Amino acid sequence: MQLEVIERTVIIPENQSFMIRQVELKNNQGVIHNHSNKYELNFIIDAVGRRFVSGNISNFSPGDLVFMAPGVPHCWEIDNKYEEPRAITIHLKDIFLDTLMDCIPELGFLKDLLKKSRYGLHLKSYDKAKLEQHFSKLIRYESSFDSYLEILEILKFISQIKEVETLEVTEFVLNPDLPQNHRLRKVYEYVFFNFKGDIKLSEVASQVGLTEGAFCAFFKKSTKKTFSQFIKEVRVGYACKLLGENNDNLISQICFESGYNNLANFNRQFKEITGTNPKTYRNRLKK
Repeated sequence: MQLEVIERTVIIPENQSFMIRQVELKNNQGVIHNHSNKYELNFIIDAVGRRFVSGNISNFSPGDLVFMAPGVPHCWEIDNKYEEPRAITIHLKDIFLDTLMDCIPELGFLKDLLKKSRYGLHLKSYDKAKLEQHFSKLIRYESSFDSYLEILEILKFISQIKEVETLEVTEFVLNPDLPQNHRLRKVYEYVFFNFKGDIKLSEVASQVGLTEGAFCAFFKKSTKKTFSQFIKEVRVGYACKLLGENNDNLISQICFESGYNNLANFNRQFKEITGTNPKTYRNRLKK
């Protein structure tokens, strides 16, 4: 799917190569956006919810760590907004990292990390306490030189994490040459926030100012698939994530959590998309 997203400006002072912020998430607005010319490292301190990264929809919880290259579309939906949820975000100018790669051969170990980050990376199974120490030092430093060295330490740390998940969905394509397509972005956002419930075609069409017939034609032309097929893929994709994340949940629980209210329909659509049933899919993940 090709999607036009909002470009959100993050201003880094000219005399700095990066910026670190502890972000209060209670007022977080769930808008799919990206950042041009800036890498982003996002560390969740104490928030829970769902995140959208380049077409991937997954749960997140404290300790969630994502690294993204410039241009990767993303969005975080916060479930515990009334509990003062926070995250630490680092934005780095791409010219800063690209120059390091070109001028300092000893930093060549970062090349693979930067290359893969254009797909959005979920970094897992790492020493959380050690990473928090790095962040704590970075926030405390008053010297820009000390901060620079600490940034390199953090990049080295995340480059050594062995368990890494690529988040980009194959069918999801961000084409920067497309004209502004606010309608498609609105549809994606609406589905992201509502796929667990009953999505009515009339409501989605009204979101973008079209009749149901015109909306179906617009969506099919834009994405090469029907809207119902798209919803099915989103829900089954989310179910696959849940099956991989938590082996304790019953299949029926995952069915309802993914937006289905009928187990037989869930099993049928799951097999249609994945080629197997949920139980077999889960067992394969255990091997």
